[in-house]
Amino acid sequence: MANINIASAVNSLVRQTELTKVATSARSLVVAAGVLLTTLGVGALIGSIRVLWSQGGFVPGEAVHLTQEQAEALRWATSGEGKFARNLMRWNSDSLTNLECKKDVKRLGVTLAVAARPATSGFCTIWVEPVEKRRFSN
Repeated sequence: MANINIASAVNSLVRQTELTKVATSARSLVVAAGVLLTTLGVGALIGSIRVLWSQGGFVPGEAVHLTQEQAEALRWATSGEGKFARNLMRWNSDSLTNLECKKDVKRLGVTLAVAARPATSGFCTIWVEPVEKRRFSN
């Protein structure tokens, strides 16, 4: 009978030890995951700040470094041609954004002759003056 009690006590101690190991391992894993995620987050934050700083930062009014392509696009956008293109888009925004102007061509029966060849589709009619300068017949 004493052998059974000893075996039962040993089994109980082994189970308690295993449960303690599992609980300790789970807590250690949670702590390790937290440390890892915190480290990754801090690294990502430092990396993004470094990238912004190396590109001239994001302080309004300070000089910004542009690529050659960005500088050319900015020059064009501020030129007379770029401003006119912006106006064309603004004056025709309703019909150009969803190409309603193509439906207008069909509805109006407009044809376009290029090199004596009539085209009946693939083009739009657009406004080239602001609303206040447009003239309509009675």
